Amino acid sequence: MRHKSGECRWVRNRGKVITWTQDGKPEWMYGTHQDTTERKQAEANLRENEAKLRLMIEQSPLGVCINNLDGSFVSANPADETLTGYTEEELKKLTLFEITHPDDRTEAAPLPDQRPKIQSEGSHETILLVEDETSILEITTRMLKQKGYTLIAAGTPGEAMELAHTYTGEIHLLITDVVMPEMNGRDLAKNICSHYPNLKCLFMSGYTANVIAHNGVL
Repeated sequence: MRHKSGECRWVRNRGKVITWTQDGKPEWMYGTHQDTTERKQAEANLRENEAKLRLMIEQSPLGVCINNLDGSFVSANPADETLTGYTEEELKKLTLFEITHPDDRTEAAPLPDQRPKIQSEGSHETILLVEDETSILEITTRMLKQKGYTLIAAGTPGEAMELAHTYTGEIHLLITDVVMPEMNGRDLAKNICSHYPNLKCLFMSGYTANVIAHNGVL
C-alpha cells in the first residue's frame, strides 16, 4: 500500500461480507489493515543472512560437508569436491567410511548407538514438512520416514498450502521452517490450521529464539 509520503508499505488486509443483496451480491463488508512492513523487513534480513552463510560455505577454501550418522553424504561444497575428487551427487551415493583410507577406518568407523531404544508412539500419523533448504528437507524426510511416519514434503509455503488443501486424509502435525520465501512459518501455520483445526505445529529455524522473537517473525 502506498503511504501519503510516497513510501510503499506491506499491509495485510482482512475482510468479511456481512450483508448480501437479494440477488446474492455483496452489499456491506468490514475489514482491517495491519502494517506488516517491519516483519517483512526482518524476514528479508534473515534471508539475506542465510544467503551470506551459504555463499561463505560455497566459497570456503576448506572442504565442508554434511553427513548422516551412518556416514552418508547429504551435501558437500566445491572445496570438498576438489578434495575428494567426487562431485556432490557422486558423494551422496557414498559414505565417509567408504572413501576413508583403510588404515584409518577403525577410527572413522561409526560409533555404536549407546542410547536406550525408545519405542516411538504415534508413528501412524501424517506429518506435513515445509523447508526451503533442499538438503534439510531431504534428510528430515528420510529420518521421519524411517520412524514410520507418513510424510508430505514441501519446498515452499505455496506448495505446502496446495498439498494440505488437496490432501484427502488427516494431517496430524505441521513442521515448518520460520523464514521462507513467499510467507513465514507463522502465517503458513495459520492458513493450514484453518483447514485442520486440530493440527499441531512445530516451528524450526537455524536462528536462536531471541533473534526470531526480536525480529517479530514469531
